[in-house]
Amino acid sequence: MVFSGKSETGNVAIELDNNSPALKLLEVKEESKATYNINYLTSINKAAKEANDFTYEFSNKMPLRLQFQLTPQGGNVSFYLAPRIEER
Repeated sequence: MVFSGKSETGNVAIELDNNSPALKLLEVKEESKATYNINYLTSINKAAKEANDFTYEFSNKMPLRLQFQLTPQGGNVSFYLAPRIEER
């Protein structure tokens, strides 16, 4: 899985696989590509600081679902973010 970002100031890419210590589980059903607004992702990811675990789910041109587990008893919060559609 590759997370990448591009801006006027530079580019970044983070590649994760099943051997990455940062991952508990990586499930890939099919190759997917989507673009999301970094400003919204930055705001949403502030919830990750309080989360024990989190799940990211996305697909081609579909909303991103981010679920953060906040308590061991199963309390969680989910966010949905629509993909950014770029006109060509």
